[in-house]
Amino acid sequence: MKAGLIMRHDVMSILHAFCMIAENHSFTRAAAQLHISTSALSQNMRQLEDELGVKLLNRTTRRVGLTEAG
Repeated sequence: MKAGLIMRHDVMSILHAFCMIAENHSFTRAAAQLHISTSALSQNMRQLEDELGVKLLNRTTRRVGLTEAG
């Protein structure tokens, strides 16, 4: 990750959120379990993907799946 773009204390929470999405195959269910908005969760995942320079999630209207990199 590029230094400073994701604060060090946020890294674990963002990675935990990624795992919740992967387990639930859903931003909505993961956000509910994490007690955050779906929008905030989506922004965090886009930020993570941008910083890593790779797409981690395949998003569809019904389901979320992992890419090969994810």
